[in-house]
Amino acid sequence: MGASECRAGDNKSYSYASGPEILQYFRDTAKNFDLEKYVKYQHEVVKAVWDEQRGLWLLKIRDGSTGEVVEDQCHFLVNGGGFLK
Repeated sequence: MGASECRAGDNKSYSYASGPEILQYFRDTAKNFDLEKYVKYQHEVVKAVWDEQRGLWLLKIRDGSTGEVVEDQCHFLVNGGGFLK
């Protein structure tokens, strides 16, 4: 599947996808586009600050399984939080 193809609505049970459906979509997309090496599941961004001078997001990330907090940086930050269950 090419990046321009949208699969929104494919086999969805409601107008808005549930949390598990969204997570599965993210996992499938990461796998299909060989992006899994860049994705961290079970992690929480506890702080994100945009550094205008460097053009980077400066992050503090908590590992959900160990509780360890590490610092990282990135050029792109995708908000995976939401209110849908």
